[in-house]
Amino acid sequence: MKVAIDAHWVTNASKSGIPYYTLRLIQSLLARSQNQYTLTYFDKGGERKHRQVMQEAFGSANMVECNSLKYPDLFGVNCVFNEKSYPELFGISPDVSHFIFQTNVPPHFKGVKVVTIHDTLNIDVNMAKKYLGVDNNFASGVQHSYYKLNALNPDMIIADSKWTKQCICDFKPEWADRTRVVYLGFDSDICELKKENYIEILKRFSIRQPYLLFMGLFNPHKNIDGIIKAFEIITEKHKELSLVLCGSLSTPWFKDIIMNVVSSPKRGRIHVTGVVSEYEKQALFSGAEAFVFPSKHEGFGLPILEAQEFGIPLITSNTTSCNEIAGDGALLVNPYSIEEIVDAIERVLTDTALRNDLIRSGHENTKRFSWDRCAAEAEEVYKEAYEGI
Repeated sequence: MKVAIDAHWVTNASKSGIPYYTLRLIQSLLARSQNQYTLTYFDKGGERKHRQVMQEAFGSANMVECNSLKYPDLFGVNCVFNEKSYPELFGISPDVSHFIFQTNVPPHFKGVKVVTIHDTLNIDVNMAKKYLGVDNNFASGVQHSYYKLNALNPDMIIADSKWTKQCICDFKPEWADRTRVVYLGFDSDICELKKENYIEILKRFSIRQPYLLFMGLFNPHKNIDGIIKAFEIITEKHKELSLVLCGSLSTPWFKDIIMNVVSSPKRGRIHVTGVVSEYEKQALFSGAEAFVFPSKHEGFGLPILEAQEFGIPLITSNTTSCNEIAGDGALLVNPYSIEEIVDAIERVLTDTALRNDLIRSGHENTKRFSWDRCAAEAEEVYKEAYEGI
């Protein structure tokens, strides 16, 4: 079977989130060699040197580059696909095409198509308003993303989790029969750094141990405000404790979150690092007392598995996909209850037996996830889509 994959996300400077999913899924599909894969991407005029990035990621895999257009120009109301289909644009004729992200899909398409929906915040206005508190302009963009996806009318849909599938089915019931859950994989070869290796990174960020760690986007549904409130309470007893917040500051909401940090009476013990390198991330995980991730909404929640693999006690939500992905290796809390978050932090800091049990259970839980399994299940979705025509 000939499968085309929109691999453009790999050219993104970030190697987390959707770019990471794209990279590791495709690498695993290529390693399995069950289908003939063509990887598509865009680089108008070749000016961004995307081919070099793609070759570094995928070696000699079959790749087709579009030099006449830029990726962001493709998906507007009057986009090129109104006149020419995606396969025609690249001069290919796949049996199945896989689009990696739900908002980046051509509204008109000739052929069999599979779309990964990581969560519904970008296509369901009601969900966006509930978890992001979006304004009318943002809501309009979400609505447009849904119109494109609906026009594409995917033959099969890959959902990152059972929770995401449920959200899809609630939002678009007629898509229920074509939606399959395929968990992300996880690279279990990461390891905790020795103290002499991570201590220099902590000094660079002026971070003193002990500290609690959060890592993720600075978006409202990540519940950073709740983490800050819980931290302010817990430090009345644990006065030496610090809080480290890591993640992109380029979201529309980061200024509001930063204002909450600045106005906090404990602001002197709250460290905002921004985006960190892979090595810095390993250092910050390695030195943390606990990973606090009481998100109000997650489509999957990869940081959950990272914390577990690093051997750090995990506190996460008892809702959406968080408890589904964390398994038995986490202390679960109601993300809307500051009291529960505070109590969980207190238990993790003071109960050695509980800490050891969470660490052991967390390590065991990560074994449920592998990129080879993710790729194998994606292949089954491709087959189902192709045979369903």
